[in-house]
Amino acid sequence: MGFNPQSIQATTIPDKLNGRVPRRTRPEGTGIALSIAALFILVWASSLAVSTVVDVRQQARRRTALRGNGSVVTGWKEQLLPRRGRDDKLRYSFTVSGERYTGEARVPRDNRIAVIHSHALGIRYLPANPSVNHPADWEWSPEWGGQMVPLSLMFLMGGVLFAAVLMERQLVANGTAANAVVTECTENSKGGFRVSYEFRTEDGTEVQGRGWSASDQDVGDRICVLYLPRNPKRNQPYPGQLVRVVE
Repeated sequence: MGFNPQSIQATTIPDKLNGRVPRRTRPEGTGIALSIAALFILVWASSLAVSTVVDVRQQARRRTALRGNGSVVTGWKEQLLPRRGRDDKLRYSFTVSGERYTGEARVPRDNRIAVIHSHALGIRYLPANPSVNHPADWEWSPEWGGQMVPLSLMFLMGGVLFAAVLMERQLVANGTAANAVVTECTENSKGGFRVSYEFRTEDGTEVQGRGWSASDQDVGDRICVLYLPRNPKRNQPYPGQLVRVVE
């Protein structure tokens, strides 16, 4: 439908949006749930990241100790486990002073064929602590790369959830209120309705937008929207799902 300014002469703007900005705001309902979920994910990801760093440093210290003080003994391949997209994992055993020890290590691609076709292999170990050991034919490389993808996804997910709440808060706290005319409304499969609308900014610029509505709207109905004066394309209906103005 064409934009008709006469259709929005009556105001749909709540009084609490006519005061000074920034307005006092608070998350509500879904906004609280998203904030809690984002905080939980980011704290969890941070703790895993710290644990990974500590583990990598510990592995690096063991590698340095093996380089300087390690002894080599003949060991035996127990099992070679293929891992899709990653280096194979080797399980092995060896004996020192009559006691049997076991270990695991990643097998670099350059060493894979040799490991497949041999049963015996050299194992470097610390005489003072044989449980610290590694195949002697290749360097110990701390295995932490496999943690990067899940950690990155967790930080991204937490950041996206927080960003959704913060972006709506920015609109509710600093946005300019305007009357808008509904041009389309469809039911949302996740609850509520998706509305398309048109409005004019204070300087007369015509802007289109889309957003969420708690109730069904007819074409031509008037709704309140908030937009950022410096970027009117950032707009949404009020009230939204995440943040409300504090009375």
